[in-house]
Amino acid sequence: MSHVDQLIKITDEKNSEDRFIVVILWVLASLLSIKSEFDHKKPFNPVLGEVFNCSWKAGDDPNSKHIVSYTAEKVSHHPLVCAVYLECIEKNLKINANIMTKPIYSGTSVKIEIFGEMILRLDDKNEEYNITFPKVYARSVVTDPWIELGDSCSISCAQTGLKANIEFEVKSFYGDTINQVFAELKNKNEEVFCKMKGEWDAKLEFIFVKNEMDRIIKSYDLRDISRQKKRVRPIDIQEEYESRKLWKDVEEALKNEDYQQAYNLKNIIEKQQRLTDKLRKEKNLTYLSKNFYKTKINNDKLASSLSSKTSNNSEYFKLGYRWMHKNWSC
Repeated sequence: MSHVDQLIKITDEKNSEDRFIVVILWVLASLLSIKSEFDHKKPFNPVLGEVFNCSWKAGDDPNSKHIVSYTAEKVSHHPLVCAVYLECIEKNLKINANIMTKPIYSGTSVKIEIFGEMILRLDDKNEEYNITFPKVYARSVVTDPWIELGDSCSISCAQTGLKANIEFEVKSFYGDTINQVFAELKNKNEEVFCKMKGEWDAKLEFIFVKNEMDRIIKSYDLRDISRQKKRVRPIDIQEEYESRKLWKDVEEALKNEDYQQAYNLKNIIEKQQRLTDKLRKEKNLTYLSKNFYKTKINNDKLASSLSSKTSNNSEYFKLGYRWMHKNWSC
């Protein structure tokens, strides 16, 4: 989500089809960051109530006042759900996401199913984009790890009727082609107004065909979409359960290669988590999120998802509820 310059460009586009394409580019650029971060970082397992806050300064102008704020919180442990909220007040843009992950191990590969949804709202345009996630495959994790995406994700806007199902093609056993992606962009009349093809980690082509004689191709390179550096408050003024403060001592021990101390400190955090969970159950209490509230999922959307043979999101919708940020309705 750190491609915030691309994100705020969505609101600058004058017509709905152009906005839709910028949304697609932002989503794919965000997915590309999974690949770039995979080789370098193995995150700690978040504890219930753990929070990460940051912000970005967006816009090409160094004097830009476009601030994009971000909050993520682990709101459920069983099932494991992370809720995310992103907002740019100056652009009247908000994002709320619920993410469930389920790893499946097979030999030297790991398939990570990502259930959930992301809602991107443009208040000035009266538009909401519903976004789902593809599967992530970590290959050769023991030797030379690499990442690819598979299955599909969908992007749709009920207000404009625009939608796209983006297909990610995994590498075949015998072929050398990797990271291929395809999509048909449809309007409210279910007519294809554009076809997309290319590589989800490199170049894409959007092909607009009105008739046999009228064909326009627009090319983009996702590697040219820059990421902005996030800004995080100093640890000494962070709250107790903010990620960098919570794991500070464990991280320090790992940097010093004192793995026994890192293990001991990690166990202290996890033991405290188990104790808190036990006390909560004994008193018949549920966890109350600091930043999000729980709300029921629309019954029509639930029924539609569970009846759809192509839906890979039924496990998420079976929960029957989602977590929305407290600023979502403001």
